[in-house]
Amino acid sequence: MSAHIACDKKEAASIIWTHIDDIMVYSDGSGLKGNVGAVAVATHPSATNSCRLQFQLGKSTDHMVFEAEVMGLTLAAELVRAEGYMESAEIGTDSQVAFQAMRNTRGTSGQHLLDKFQDQILAAQSRHSESTVMLRWSSGDGIR
Repeated sequence: MSAHIACDKKEAASIIWTHIDDIMVYSDGSGLKGNVGAVAVATHPSATNSCRLQFQLGKSTDHMVFEAEVMGLTLAAELVRAEGYMESAEIGTDSQVAFQAMRNTRGTSGQHLLDKFQDQILAAQSRHSESTVMLRWSSGDGIR
């Protein structure tokens, strides 16, 4: 897996709109009405439909949005793993904190969730190939 954080929103948007992958997956985690949850949506450039996974972590008094962001990445990795034949995939996240936490893999808050994400990425790479998955920061205001 390779990873890239753009310098700013303009660069991030430019890269997303010019880079074509077999599958693009966007993940997000957020809090809403006292609850915290995550979602991942996979799209194909030539398809009109998309696949979606979502997970409710629980009450915002028990969970942080950071946990939801990492869970969103885990759901995204699962969508990539479950995909049929593909040559490349891109996972986009708007969470620089979750993105950076993957580089510091020990002693981080929510470490068990980061480990689960890493396991899903390894499973996706094992199923497809070593160079198929790109993780990219993409500015966003949530998945609609």
